[in-house]
Amino acid sequence: MNNLVKASASDFEKIKSAYIDIINRTPSMKEYARWEYGKHPTDEMIQMYIDGGNMYLFMEDGNLAGVIAITFSQGEDYHPVKWQVEANDDEVMVLHILGIMPDFQGKGIGKKMIQSALELGRTKKMKACRFDALSSNLPAQKLYESLGFVFCGKQHWFADNTGWTDFYLYELGL
Repeated sequence: MNNLVKASASDFEKIKSAYIDIINRTPSMKEYARWEYGKHPTDEMIQMYIDGGNMYLFMEDGNLAGVIAITFSQGEDYHPVKWQVEANDDEVMVLHILGIMPDFQGKGIGKKMIQSALELGRTKKMKACRFDALSSNLPAQKLYESLGFVFCGKQHWFADNTGWTDFYLYELGL
C-alpha cells in the first residue's frame, strides 16, 4: 500500500510545521543534514513543490510520519555526473528534502517512504531515481545504499545552509 499523499495548498502550514519540528527535534540534524529552516528548506521551496504537484505527505496509521518532495525531471546540476542509467531529464525522478517526523524516526519509515516514492516513479515510467546528500549526511547515505542506490559521484555546490560543500549523488535504476 502506498502511503504517499500528494500535498495540496491547504497543507502548507502543516508541512512547514513538520520541517520545523524535524529540524528542532532531530538530535543529529546539525551534524549530518545541517538543515536550518528559512535557509533549507524555505517557505518558497515548499510552496514551489506544492504548486508543482511535487510535495508529498507520508501517512502511517492516519498520522503524518514524513514529508518529501519528488520531482519527475532532473535539473542541469545533475548533468556532469557519470550516471549508470542513461536517461533524459524527464525520465528521471529526484528525491528532495525527505524528512521523518521525530516520533517516527528509527521505525523504518524512511525506507517505507523511499519504497513508496519508487513505486510512484515506476507508475510514471521513470528510468531512474536520483538524489543528492551532503557528504556529511551519513544516515541518509546508509539508508539509500541499503535500498540498492549506488554512489555515482561528488559535486561541490553552494547551499544557503552550508555554503560551498560536497554533495554525494546516488542513483537507482527503475
